[in-house]
Amino acid sequence: MAVFATGMLGVGLMQSKGIRVSMDGEYLGQAAYLAANMADRMRANPDGVTQGHYASIKGDETNPDCLKSGCTASQLAQYDAFSWQSEIGKVLPAGASGTITSAQPFAVHTLTITWTESTESLDADAEQQYVIEVTL
Repeated sequence: MAVFATGMLGVGLMQSKGIRVSMDGEYLGQAAYLAANMADRMRANPDGVTQGHYASIKGDETNPDCLKSGCTASQLAQYDAFSWQSEIGKVLPAGASGTITSAQPFAVHTLTITWTESTESLDADAEQQYVIEVTL
């Protein structure tokens, strides 16, 4: 009976670990999707890219509220950053954020999404990053 109980405990622990690994993978997949989505937004606003409006997104952008009246390239970049941060906040753990940095002449853009793993994760409370470089 003790052998059976020990075996069942082991099965339960393996299942718990599997759920944690699955959650870690889900966060990484969401970060990859969000980074690709922002890269697509940048491709859709080439004037905003060449004018440097995506060059230093820090995660504190506000909604320019220009969609109904028509956005300038700068406002569209600000809206893209605001929307991106909102989506990051919805699908990743609390405190997650995205940043974009660019080197002159704004050809290579580094998109970074940072989050802290939840307590259910294998790396509980560890900071994670997803980083891609996009050349536009």
